[in-house]
Amino acid sequence: MRRPLDESEESFRRVNQKKNKKKDEKILINYHEHRASRDVGRSVVKAPVDERLRKLYYSPPVLKAFENICFIAELLKKKDRDNKVDEDWKYVAMVLDRLCLWIFSVSCFTGTCWILLQAPALYDSREAIDLQYRPIPNITLN
Repeated sequence: MRRPLDESEESFRRVNQKKNKKKDEKILINYHEHRASRDVGRSVVKAPVDERLRKLYYSPPVLKAFENICFIAELLKKKDRDNKVDEDWKYVAMVLDRLCLWIFSVSCFTGTCWILLQAPALYDSREAIDLQYRPIPNITLN
């Protein structure tokens, strides 16, 4: 039985590394906001940008939309990690089912053989009673 392989095995390592964190940890939206602001800030400094465009980018609706997009992206990443963990557990269950099937099959075969080998007719070398007390038919040869 082979384990179903995923295109990125690195994701399994990331899940194991994140186990040490708190379970109820909230998603950091501000991290993405500061990162995007920093990246855009660098490009804004280097390139001439219209002031209206800068105000539009830092307007509350745009910032709120960006936070919502980051939140959805993080939830999708978390869902993908959870799905990969679920697939791992499904594989473990499949292996255990196969192991239990083999144990059950071997025990049934062994039990059946044990019962059949205990039959008294296999080890009794005496002649059957009906053959002992039955009259011998007269056979006439011509």
